[in-house]
Amino acid sequence: MSTRSETISTPPPRLASTGASYRAEERWSLAGVYLFLLIFSIFILIPFIWPFLSAFTNKPENVSSLYLYWPVSFTWDHFWNAIYGRGQALTLLRNSLLTVGGAVLFSLVICSMGGYALSRSRFRFKRALMFGILLVQIIPGTATVLPLYL
Repeated sequence: MSTRSETISTPPPRLASTGASYRAEERWSLAGVYLFLLIFSIFILIPFIWPFLSAFTNKPENVSSLYLYWPVSFTWDHFWNAIYGRGQALTLLRNSLLTVGGAVLFSLVICSMGGYALSRSRFRFKRALMFGILLVQIIPGTATVLPLYL
């Protein structure tokens, strides 16, 4: 038996950075990412915050400046007028709920009776009819609006 007498060379040791400096670099990098995310989120939230704050100001203060601000004169008048004043939001909400509720109840009764009949009865081309029903549900409602105006 013979043995090999080769020398295994090891690479020279790397100059490893100390753990403290690596952690400091990582902290600064993470702080930069958080700063970027904070600035980005402020720009994203401004279009939502501005109308919300404008709802609590009176009209002259609302149009006097174009900057994001905290309302100087805090008022609930816009909400009061929308609900109880000229807006009649409660009446409009009640009418919408009655209309939607009636439509949902009507379609629930009709569709449940039709679904029961389709599930219990056996007839020719039942699979084709079920496939057609599923195919109609795939088409979005907005796609069916275009032919109405042609």
